[in-house]
Amino acid sequence: SKYLTYSSLPEKLKSLSILPSLSLQDQIDSYERKIIIDALERHGYDLSGKEKTAQELSIGLRTLYRKVEKLEIESS
Repeated sequence: SKYLTYSSLPEKLKSLSILPSLSLQDQIDSYERKIIIDALERHGYDLSGKEKTAQELSIGLRTLYRKVEKLEIESS
């Protein structure tokens, strides 16, 4: 085909794209979830790790706990 289509993209690129069918809030939540998980993976899921994660993200610890619950982030 002479046109580039979504289905012709490599899987690596497909995984980077945000689906346009998601609402803005869903896209924000997805991005925020990824940022929090990445930070928790670096610092740990224990209390100390969560404190470091909250500090890195410039949010309060209670805010982090609310976001973890809302975004359904589980300890790995």
